[in-house]
Amino acid sequence: MALQPIEGFSENEAIIESTFRRLLAAIESERESLRSTAQDLEVVKLSTGDELEQMKSRTEEWCYAQRQTIDSQWRQVQEVTDRMRVTEDGQNDEITVSVSGEIFTFSKRCVMKVEGSLFNMMFSPQHIGNLPKDHAGRYVLDWNPKCFKLIIDHLQYLERQPSAPLPRIPKEEKMNFDILVDTLQIKMFMPINRVNPKHVTSLAVRNNRITILLFLI
Repeated sequence: MALQPIEGFSENEAIIESTFRRLLAAIESERESLRSTAQDLEVVKLSTGDELEQMKSRTEEWCYAQRQTIDSQWRQVQEVTDRMRVTEDGQNDEITVSVSGEIFTFSKRCVMKVEGSLFNMMFSPQHIGNLPKDHAGRYVLDWNPKCFKLIIDHLQYLERQPSAPLPRIPKEEKMNFDILVDTLQIKMFMPINRVNPKHVTSLAVRNNRITILLFLI
């Protein structure tokens, strides 16, 4: 018995072929779209890279300019600071002062030992020209000469004995001495600000700190 041809077979082949062609066309279109997108991304990448490089270059130039400005301003600050204190330049030069009529002569090395004090600043290049002078060219200072002598003697003694203890201050000059060193801000002579560990109060003091307040009942 002969086989009968399947009706519609040729028609199915045509449908499959048409669908396949449309699929190939869609795939090719998608490939083209992807290639176009990749090209666009490459252009954006190159453009962005150039822009970032320019931004980096401008930022580095700005940072360098700011650093130069800061360095210049810092040098100016250092120059002003140096002018406001006695430095090693001319440290052997002698300074002669008249303290309430009593004459004292000391080297700049003495003044250098109290760097950061008003006493040091007074004899700095920035301010020494403002000090009054007498007819002999001596700087005139209206201070207590006995207290000033205690300060100068100790500073001169430190040149020979760097670990020398502080001098004993006569009881009758203690108040005047404290006022003078406080005015001149010579910290080596100023007492340490601390809580007296020996007291008769209800405070509990540990290592210069009040740790607890005790109430006695």
